[in-house]
Amino acid sequence: MALLEEIAQRLGDKVEIFTRGYPTETGLEAYMTLVDRNPNWTYGGEYTIPDDLEEMYGRVHFAWCMDFLDEHGNSKLLLACRMYQGGFYGAVPLTAAGTEMDRRMRAAGIGHVFEEPYAENVAAFLENLDFAAFTTHRAELMRRRHELFEEDGRETTALLERIKEISGSGGS
Repeated sequence: MALLEEIAQRLGDKVEIFTRGYPTETGLEAYMTLVDRNPNWTYGGEYTIPDDLEEMYGRVHFAWCMDFLDEHGNSKLLLACRMYQGGFYGAVPLTAAGTEMDRRMRAAGIGHVFEEPYAENVAAFLENLDFAAFTTHRAELMRRRHELFEEDGRETTALLERIKEISGSGGS
């Protein structure tokens, strides 16, 4: 949240930060204090999956996929739902370099990856955004959304088959 606030303050009315969900780490009151002190930050309340996803992600340009909650642990391994859900509805994912999300996004040729200092680099990216390139990128996400963001069972089946091989129980 501190990074988003830094971006909101640096870019002022050039950007709108739009968030949804329940802020479990801070609680709603503390979270709203942060939101309320930034006129370009809108909190849209809690949401329901899958009912609200299209409206929520369809109204934004980017999905914030950076996670620092467990910076020296799970955060680097996380594949955030925001990448899948947002990407499916055309919100281009933004993430931190050196994470599993970075690896996955680069392999798919989607999104934007940022090095430290994150807030400064994301703000510079947004300030220099080529809207035509963004529109092309978003259109490509939408064209490939089923391929990129829906699991059809193949990955799970392959994982189970590999586990069988490793455990020596190649039978069914």
